Amino acid sequence: MSGKLLSALAAGLIFTTTTLGATFSVTRTDDPLPDGCAVADCSLREAITDANTTGASDDINVPPGTYLIDLVGNDTLETGDLEISTDMPITGPATLEGQMLGRIMDIRDGAQVPLSQLRIQNADTSL
Repeated sequence: MSGKLLSALAAGLIFTTTTLGATFSVTRTDDPLPDGCAVADCSLREAITDANTTGASDDINVPPGTYLIDLVGNDTLETGDLEISTDMPITGPATLEGQMLGRIMDIRDGAQVPLSQLRIQNADTSL
């Protein structure tokens, strides 16, 4: 191969790298103010908040159980519905319980959020 062809192939390889996403495993069913998703201390809100910041498509695993979404307040990352701004598949089997306090999720334009094995109940979109 010529030097020019090898240089072109090498340049093409530089631009085809991808960022692999992280996997966040939810370990608690309550909804505390987020302070980071630690290995043994991670709520759904904390997992989503951290996944929003990685710049990659992250997976969120939610084990069986009922997960309360109950931080009432203005829609921010810390209170209100779960703000999702980046790609992140969220997989159960689990129930997300809104307790009629408002919406459960706000998926922003452009974010791809496949939901699998999740039951979403008692949301109130009129609030």
